Amino acid sequence: MCSVLLTIYSLFVVAIATGVVVNFYTQMVEMQRKETLAMFMDQLERLPELSREELENISRKVRRFR
Repeated sequence: MCSVLLTIYSLFVVAIATGVVVNFYTQMVEMQRKETLAMFMDQLERLPELSREELENISRKVRRFR
């Protein structure tokens, strides 16, 4: 009986630990995506002010994204 309870408890602990790690990783990726998108939108809003190098950099990023 004790062995069964210990096994069930360990399964819950492993499941919870895995869930926490996956949730943390997902949140980090989402934050990075939002930050990158905000920077890109800022550059698009300032297109007339950007230098030739900055415009070429944006063009390369768009090509890589596709």
